[in-house]
Amino acid sequence: MNTETAAPPTIYTNMQQFPESAALREAAQALIEAVVNMPEVSNEEDASKVSEFMAQCKHQHKSLDKQRLDATEGARTIVGNINAEYKGFQDKLTGAIASADMLLKPYMLRKQQESAAAEQEREEQERQHREEEANRSYAAHQLERQQAELEASTEASDEDIADARERADAARHDLDALSTRAPAEVIPESKDVTGTMGSKTGLRDNWMAKRDPDMSDEDVLTALLGTPYLKGIDELIDFKIANATAKSKKDKFDIPGLVAYNDPQLVSRISR
Repeated sequence: MNTETAAPPTIYTNMQQFPESAALREAAQALIEAVVNMPEVSNEEDASKVSEFMAQCKHQHKSLDKQRLDATEGARTIVGNINAEYKGFQDKLTGAIASADMLLKPYMLRKQQESAAAEQEREEQERQHREEEANRSYAAHQLERQQAELEASTEASDEDIADARERADAARHDLDALSTRAPAEVIPESKDVTGTMGSKTGLRDNWMAKRDPDMSDEDVLTALLGTPYLKGIDELIDFKIANATAKSKKDKFDIPGLVAYNDPQLVSRISR
């Protein structure tokens, strides 16, 4: 029994279905090689020869293209059917992603705002702590100075000196206690959501540019004249460049006629 495996079809075995293929390719090759022999056009006869050569090349080009389409018709049908099958599922998944996005994004935005508020509260507590520490340090130094002045004075009584020393010691004790006591820790909640299967979903900044809504179209174009944000004589805003600048500068975006805005996008990562 013959157990040899048949060789898979190649482009050449496939083209055997079209006997005229060899003749077409030979004719095309002859034209390709003949182009170097075309004369420089200096008279009507030369122009006629080159024009005829060009017409032959165009005709051969169309003939080859037709045969290419005929030869690949079956394969293109198969590929088209496969693409349609996969695309059907991908389109439905895209719809499912959009639905999930609508459900999840408001919650993620709220988490982002809560996290930002917690971070702001933490920074405010740290500021208040530093301010209180600075005030108590100043008060302690003042009391120490008063104590030193009373001790150096010949008119101060022992009772005054003792009182000043007691007040200075109390101020130093309070300052030491404050220095070792950190402000209440505020831990911002994670901005990401962890899925039951280990996936993580978070918000990613998506800064983009748009026309300044407080300016007329004419004022916007006038403001952008002479900048790379305007496409030459077409006077169309080049949002590709504008968006790149918005992503770079974010809330520091300062292009006259345009404003930047952030439309956060949900990003999901699946742990492997």
